[in-house]
Amino acid sequence: MELKTAGDALILHFNPIFTIAIASLAILLGIHIRKRSAFLDYLCLPVALLGGVFVLLARYFLYFFFNTEVVFDVLMLPYFFLAFFATIGLNGSIPLIRQGGMALFYCVAGCWIMSIVQNLVGIGMANSFGIHPTFGVLAGAVSLAGGHGAALAFGSLIESNGIVGAEAFGLAAATFGVLAASTIGPPIGKYLIARHNVKIETTQDPIYSKHLSSGNDKGLDPTKFLRLFTIVLVCMALGSWIGEMFNTLLKGFPLDFLKNFSFPGYIWVMLIAVIIRNAGDAVNVLKICANSLDLILSLSLRYAVAFVVMSISTAELRVVALPLVMILLVQTVLVIIISIYLLFPILGKDYDAAVICAGLSGLLLGASHSSMSNISTLCEHHNKVYSQKAFLVISLCGATLVDIFMLPFSSVCISMLM
Repeated sequence: MELKTAGDALILHFNPIFTIAIASLAILLGIHIRKRSAFLDYLCLPVALLGGVFVLLARYFLYFFFNTEVVFDVLMLPYFFLAFFATIGLNGSIPLIRQGGMALFYCVAGCWIMSIVQNLVGIGMANSFGIHPTFGVLAGAVSLAGGHGAALAFGSLIESNGIVGAEAFGLAAATFGVLAASTIGPPIGKYLIARHNVKIETTQDPIYSKHLSSGNDKGLDPTKFLRLFTIVLVCMALGSWIGEMFNTLLKGFPLDFLKNFSFPGYIWVMLIAVIIRNAGDAVNVLKICANSLDLILSLSLRYAVAFVVMSISTAELRVVALPLVMILLVQTVLVIIISIYLLFPILGKDYDAAVICAGLSGLLLGASHSSMSNISTLCEHHNKVYSQKAFLVISLCGATLVDIFMLPFSSVCISMLM
């Protein structure tokens, strides 16, 4: 922890250890708050979001009343994301991927269509408010489905063309997208389950039964946990390395849009994890302890959400104007309508469909990590009846298949609007 001065203001800087400690307290606070509030428990809001908001409010209180800026060193945030997607990949045996079937197809098609709709709506509303139309793309699929990384990358590209404020605008859109995704996702799932009297049971397929029982022990065994944790770290290291090399190769292509195109590192981490899982299954040498896997998944996801929420910059919020707020409200309403009235009926109106819709609403507004948080929260609320189908469909959809269309399409939109 370090206290510095910048003019008349004080800057309180927390190092990574302090940041993790504060995030841990925030998560525990969120658990306590949700247990004590029937309304919050009904909304199914993620505990990391609840606790992180209290930390965020404390930061703003210090900033506005004591001229003190609190800065968190979120050095570990990318690693929590990578660890989470490694666990998702380790869940992804080939037989399970086949089980995605038409559900995966419908989700991918829905996300691609929504990417087009979100960008067109954003561009149209930006024009109507008299701001540069590229800001509409930033308030569309780039920052919502793409998240903070895509918002920063495309925002920097736009600013390099002389359009001031694009980076802050994109980051603000991504930040509010995460908050909106975490807020509406679980309630959408709960509404669908209650409205259609859905039976709380997931797909009863022998493949899922085998997957769920693989290595599922009572309690946690330290050796099994260490073995699995090592596998997760190997997936993170190899996936990050391959991702860096791949993105470097793309920058060498003569086509301009490929130079600005990159795959997030978590895609490669998840793919490496899938390969390791299936190779291990093929030769029967890899035993996955389900309890250990669930623990790593839950902790990494909660810390990632807490970090994002509690470290929102006051500078980001100061640039949010009426156009951005209005565009995001319209985008949120569109996602709710699509999830409830289109995707849920197409997916079969069962428990898996409701969980997928909760996850998909998070994916379309707050990128992949929000979608997984929504799924976990909804499933935990319903007696921990986890929909492995939803986890797999949404993770595959969000980690690879959305970006492979959305990023080039958004790049083309921005190029045409410059």
